[in-house]
Amino acid sequence: MALTVGIFNELIIETDYPSLADFEKSQKVLCGDPEMVKQIMRVNEVASPGKGWSELLEHAEPVG
Repeated sequence: MALTVGIFNELIIETDYPSLADFEKSQKVLCGDPEMVKQIMRVNEVASPGKGWSELLEHAEPVG
């Protein structure tokens, strides 16, 4: 058995930008894109509010 634990209902996106100004510029572009706004709204419709913690034992295949 393998212990499967961790926070669920959380999305982490990691990106690199040369500067904070470049990051801010990209955010303005994304938020101004009607298709991106549409996709964000779709995710919001099906997402459960908040996040939780999961502790679950599940069968693990032997390593090696």
